[in-house]
Amino acid sequence: MKVVPARALLLEGSEVAVLVREGEGHRRQPVKVVGQSGADALVHGPLKESDAVAADAARIPAAGGEG
Repeated sequence: MKVVPARALLLEGSEVAVLVREGEGHRRQPVKVVGQSGADALVHGPLKESDAVAADAARIPAAGGEG
């Protein structure tokens, strides 16, 4: 599990994902929200502690992972 900014969550219908920095862009990584408190969210998914998650998914161009 990993704590990420709540604004990092990318909501797509019933699915939730975060954007993880990969090279010059980002990849979409589906996650499950375990809990949320204020500005933070606890997510479960195949994220490593070293993964750099975009702090605000809405600010990433082409949030589908191409940007």
